[in-house]
Amino acid sequence: MARQSDHIPDVAQLTTDLGRRTARGGVTAITAQFTRILAQLAIAAVMARLLAPGDFGLVAMAMTLTSFVGIFTDLGLSAATVQRKEIDHTTVSALFWVNVATGCLLAAVCTAAAPLAAWLFGDQRVVWVTVALGLSIPVSAAGAQHAALLQRGMRWMEMQWTPIIAQSAGGLIAIALAWATHAGYWALVGQAWASTLISTALLWTFCRWRPGSRPHWRGAGSALGLGLQLTGFNFVNYFHRQFDNVLIGWRWGAVDLGYYTRAYTLLTLPLTLVSGPIASAVVPALSRLQDDPERWRSAFLRIFIGVNLLSAALSAVLIASAEPLVRVVYGAQWIDAGPVFLLLSISMFAATAFNAAGWVYISLGQTQRLLRWGIYVTFFFVASFFVGLPYGPKGVALCYSLAMCLVAVPSLAFVTRRAPVGFFECFWAWLPPTIAGGTAAWGARYLAGLWVQGNPMLAVVELSSIALGLYSAAVCILIALRIMPFPYAFNRAALRKLLVLARWAK
Repeated sequence: MARQSDHIPDVAQLTTDLGRRTARGGVTAITAQFTRILAQLAIAAVMARLLAPGDFGLVAMAMTLTSFVGIFTDLGLSAATVQRKEIDHTTVSALFWVNVATGCLLAAVCTAAAPLAAWLFGDQRVVWVTVALGLSIPVSAAGAQHAALLQRGMRWMEMQWTPIIAQSAGGLIAIALAWATHAGYWALVGQAWASTLISTALLWTFCRWRPGSRPHWRGAGSALGLGLQLTGFNFVNYFHRQFDNVLIGWRWGAVDLGYYTRAYTLLTLPLTLVSGPIASAVVPALSRLQDDPERWRSAFLRIFIGVNLLSAALSAVLIASAEPLVRVVYGAQWIDAGPVFLLLSISMFAATAFNAAGWVYISLGQTQRLLRWGIYVTFFFVASFFVGLPYGPKGVALCYSLAMCLVAVPSLAFVTRRAPVGFFECFWAWLPPTIAGGTAAWGARYLAGLWVQGNPMLAVVELSSIALGLYSAAVCILIALRIMPFPYAFNRAALRKLLVLARWAK
């Protein structure tokens, strides 16, 4: 019979074929994420036609509290399990029990703080929704270390298909509740609970490791130190990711918040297609190379190149087809979410550069610098929310996108100061695709005005095709001008050529 310690993956053997494993993980992750997005789009399309915007806004109000409390559930211990060079069964057991105990404590905090959330938003229905969502936190915490061990062992299939199955099943349950019982917003609560239960059950099935009753608390100390720094970043990052919901819900109410959150959710689907699955493959791979700077640099740049090229193309498509895409997915009654989605989509040009910084910090164990940078930029994002708040969801969306674009380059400069990769290399991986994508997006929107678009589905197809065609043409032009050399090169000479063309340098 296999011992429990036998189920802790030996990462030393993974470095011998790391390139192939990482590439396979990236392909598997993107394929799985694409499937996941299709399922989520289908579920979102049905739920948007069964529920009112206010139902989504009400649950979003409750989630502003549960998401904040949920920051502290994992305490960054999953990332520590993935990042550490060596870890044993007793240490992982200690981390597991810390996760579970913290989850139970935070569920009690949610229950106690639920009336405060209801008072803030002026809606007593928020109380029981918050309590119900908060009680699922310990269930999620019970699967955190199992997910980390799967990621540490680069078991891509199990990692990627677990959330697909869980979220699809949860979505089907929510549809059944909304259609058959007229449960309203409680169908969304049922969806969250079903997805959490099924996800944790699958993680325990795929990962045969089981926690021991005699954990090694001393061995967990260093992991807890790294994890707390990552939790500190997640704490300040909450105000970047969720504080806009708090402000819109407080100032404009559940209906406007419903429009905003549906637009933001639709944006995160393609964004997670690029960053989410790639990060799940990149972080463990780069963590294994932290003592080999040249291999780390080469691996990071290859992935960063591809992610930026793909992200810029997606950004162009989303901006070009924003309004008809919202109508296709959510229906005509959600037309007010279209302009919000358009303005939020601009942030995708910078989101890849911003999110990639996390790969560097976590894989190199520099979570203290990650926390410091998170504090800097969060003040900037929160200020942008307040600037846009008087103008409603559209104002907040526009100011958020502008803020994201403004911090992209400083983010790259800060992250590369103590990394094996240089600023110019990263900057040159990001800038040319962004130029091509921006040109394609607004070019497609201009050309769309030359004829009348009828059917929304046809409009999406036409505008997406135009955007992709213009993007491909722009990339080819940049290559022909040797601004974007082929094969893709990263050097200061190439950057100087761009500056010469812009008359910014001699």
